[in-house]
Order: sequence, then C-alpha cells, then structure tokens
Amino acid sequence: MLIDDPQAFVGAFASPATYTASGAGAPIQAIVEAGATWDGINSSLRDTYNHGQVRLAMAWVDPASLPTTPVFGHTLEQGDVTWTVQDAWSEGDMCVLGLASGVFVVDVTVQRDTEVSDGSLGHTQSPVSIWSGKAAVHGLSGKERRLAAREIGVGYRAGWMPACPALAAGCRIVTPQEVLHVTNAYTDHARGWTVFEAEARQEEQN
Repeated sequence: MLIDDPQAFVGAFASPATYTASGAGAPIQAIVEAGATWDGINSSLRDTYNHGQVRLAMAWVDPASLPTTPVFGHTLEQGDVTWTVQDAWSEGDMCVLGLASGVFVVDVTVQRDTEVSDGSLGHTQSPVSIWSGKAAVHGLSGKERRLAAREIGVGYRAGWMPACPALAAGCRIVTPQEVLHVTNAYTDHARGWTVFEAEARQEEQN
C-alpha cells in the first residue's frame, strides 16, 4: 500500500515500539502486521518459516522516526515480542520492515584458508578473515556421520547473511558458540543475501 502522509497514518494506527541498532534503543511508533511475508524474502528464511520455526511480520514506520538506516540484525520490540529486521524497503513515503522472530542472529567472522610460506621453502595453510558482520543461524535435525572410521556428532546448520560472494564450501564461519564448516553457499545478488549450509563438528564445539 502507498501512504502519502506517513505521520498521519502512524498517528492513527501505530503503537509504541523500540527500535534497537548497535545496542542503542530508540522509541518509535510502528504498525506491525504479524504473519505477513514479503516479496523477495530470502529462501532460507522462507524455508525456516514454512517449517514452523519462526514467525514473520511486516512493520510500517515513518522513516524520519528511525534512528538510523534499517539493516539486517537490528531489532524492533513491541509488546512482548522482539522482531529481528531482515529486510527494509520504501512504500510511498513509508519505510516497511520485513521482520522475523525466533531467528538466532549472531556476530560472525568468515574465514578461508590461504597458502602462505612456512619460512623454509615450503607452504602451509593459514586462515584469513574475509568478512565479518551479523548472520542468522539455525540448527537442522541432529544426525551422526561416520568420519575417520568412528562416529562423532555433527550438528547441521543453515543460515543467511548480507551478500558475501566469497563464501563457499570449505570456508569457516566462526560464531561465539562454535565453528561452522561451510558445505555449500549461494549468493542472491539481486536481493543481497548469501544463504549457506554448514556443519558444526562436536570436537570443536565449546
């Protein structure tokens, strides 16, 4: 819908909310429509929603009331629900936020191995950080895999982050809780997302 007078629209229909970015919260007015999905939602989030693991919503806000430009990982709290911002776009003079709750968003660092000199005419692999920021990570069903002729626990993860085209199989995603070994990744350049699947190997978990 197109709103020509955002202040009047918000004044008539909105409720108090708190918008948080970089740990700082600001009071705003927001109209939250729970259960709503949006065009161009990234595939991993859509799949997670379809399996009932998260809730979705859209929120209409006056862009002038926002403390900063909305980006993935910011939060909007209204009532007893804290929503994580997934996407944002303009509709007329309003800013619309694509929201999800029940999504585990963490600070991560993406690493890949690079060949470097070992100092004695040889080479060795050394991890190099290629991206850092926020990513959404959720667990898949627990399984066991036979590795090195013995069974160890392998936690399967999927998730998404702002576009990181360098993310590929063989990279590692370092989170505060665990190290994820990427098995595949895909970047949707049009929408600006990278989705991935990864393994969290038991012997590396804290």
